[in-house]
Amino acid sequence: LFRSTTNEHFALKTINLLGIPTVARERLITESLILARLHHQNIVKLYEIYESESAIYLVMELLSGGELFDRLMAQPEHKFPEEYACKIVKDILNAISYLHDYKNIAHRDLKLSNIVFTDSSPDAEIKLIDFGLSKLMTTSEYTHSLVGTRNYIAPEVYLKDYQGSGYNKGCDMWALGIITYFLLTGRNPLPAQD
Repeated sequence: LFRSTTNEHFALKTINLLGIPTVARERLITESLILARLHHQNIVKLYEIYESESAIYLVMELLSGGELFDRLMAQPEHKFPEEYACKIVKDILNAISYLHDYKNIAHRDLKLSNIVFTDSSPDAEIKLIDFGLSKLMTTSEYTHSLVGTRNYIAPEVYLKDYQGSGYNKGCDMWALGIITYFLLTGRNPLPAQD
């Protein structure tokens, strides 16, 4: 999208609602409402939400720099220099701290492909995207849903009755550890799974 009066560009995410089960529809609405609450330099901005009978339209910040995964794979040996990796990890930690401490939100699907650059420049900022599995959770709250992307899921998420209570927002920190290892080595720290 382009606003000619201000010369700004936006991304439009269109979500078709036709034939979507009620549970999935509620998850889309939850994602939209969570995104609407977030205002942080390392989280994608949601400007407007529109809804029709057949779709939800999210007017969002345009992120044209591509995924962290793609930029990592383009590097020699598929890894970043330590200084650059530290900057990325610091920005992700900054966003996670904001989500956990100020908004009581667990992302629950942090991964290389859910971190996107604002543009293609070498010093572009990173932004967390895709809040479709996110959940509002207080500090003492636990959940039991098995969600996330396999290589990034914390062990306690797999355990149905972890210490009798489930898992909390800390699952995002496990995912950040996996991301950090990837950035520094170009490899997954976990053994290959069938």
